[in-house]
This record gives sequence, structure tokens and C-alpha cells, in this order.
Amino acid sequence: KHWWSVPATEAPTACLGFTTGGREKANAALVVGCSNNSFYIFDVQRKRMSDWSLATGFPMCRSLPRELTHRPECMERLAFDPSSPNKFLMAGNGFFCVVDLDRPVPNHSDIYPPNHVKAKRFKQEGYDKVQKMDQKKGMNNMTICLRYGGMLFLDFVGANEMVVVEQPWLSVVNSLPDALERKLYGR
Repeated sequence: KHWWSVPATEAPTACLGFTTGGREKANAALVVGCSNNSFYIFDVQRKRMSDWSLATGFPMCRSLPRELTHRPECMERLAFDPSSPNKFLMAGNGFFCVVDLDRPVPNHSDIYPPNHVKAKRFKQEGYDKVQKMDQKKGMNNMTICLRYGGMLFLDFVGANEMVVVEQPWLSVVNSLPDALERKLYGR
């Protein structure tokens, strides 16, 4: 039986999942991840956007940190920790972002590790100074982790226990056969 159709969002849907809902499974909500790395939370029982999404605003990408919404890759999966019902992970091929719904949405995301090659782009654009100010205020929500690359799978296997399966790009390149013919230009 058809229950409800989710309203259209600002960008096409890339992934979705139900939160764990904590002790009360009836409080589980539907998280819809969009192709521009924004996300919406829907209250399925009340058939509308959750209070958190309504408070954050529409379109969501204007309220989220630029480091998240201006990533060249989009999120592909969501992971929910059973021990933290108000936290979840959004993950793409080369990053994941920790979202804590109990904390305010920051102006800028922390990037871990801070010396990562992909993090330097945001430092050059002047976001590093603002990040340090946000950290002093205790607004370290929506931290982006660049530690893993070529992620094939990311999920929680238990409370506070996560598994990440990755296939580094160099192993893919090394498994390719040699070129049959190589054309040299300019000779």
C-alpha cells in the first residue's frame, strides 16, 4: 500500500536511508542525500520535512558548509551508528562527513587530516582562519574525513564500530594490462 511520496528536493536524489531511531524505532526518519551533497530529513509518520530540516531552510545547500557542497564528488551512501541516533555519516568515493543533528550547522567544515592534498584548496581560499574560529566556539560539526580513497563500502557493524572497504586507485592502475600500442606525438 502506498504510504507517501517524498517531495522534490533542490537536486536529484543520490542516496537515502532510515535513521536508527534510537531506543524508539518509531522515531526513525528518512534521510535523503542529494547529488549536490545537501541532505534532507523527513518525518515519515507526520509525512513532512523534519523540524531540523525546516529550521535549516530550503534550499539546504545555502545553509551547509561550502567545503561540503562544493566537493567535486557527490555522496553515494549514508551510514547510521546504532549507538548515536542523532549522528550519521554521508560518504562518497573519497570522503565521508560526520553529521551531528544535536549541534548547529557550522559556516565551515573541519577537514581531517588538515594537511591532506585536497584540503589545501580550501586553505588557499581563506577558510582555514574561519575554521579555527569555529573550533574555538565548539562548532566542529560536519567534519569531512579525507583519510580513505576509493571507498567501495562504508557502514557500521555494531555500536561505535565501523568498517571501510577501499580500493586505492594505484592498485586499479597496476592491474590494467600493458598498452598494445603507444603513439608518441611530436617526434
